[in-house]
Amino acid sequence: MLPELARRLLVGIAEVPAGSRGNAKPGICCHSNLGGDHVDELLTVEEVASRLGTKVRFVRRLIAERRIAYIKVGRFVRISRRDLEAFLHTGRVETSARR
Repeated sequence: MLPELARRLLVGIAEVPAGSRGNAKPGICCHSNLGGDHVDELLTVEEVASRLGTKVRFVRRLIAERRIAYIKVGRFVRISRRDLEAFLHTGRVETSARR
């Protein structure tokens, strides 16, 4: 049996326990509408830029042009690891077999 907080995280109705508001670690997202319950990591714009090897400006442009999915957390923008992988997958160019 899962502890109560873990169960709530998995079903997407997590509540922050009293007194831990300032100690809660950002970076967890619950996706319960994607065909299954799972927990996904949320990345900052700076972290995405670092992973892509680009500047923050490029990532912000992707967001402004709606070329990458993002999540608003209050006034902050976060990108899930899954959405970053999907963005990279759509830009993948396969090699062709030359004869």
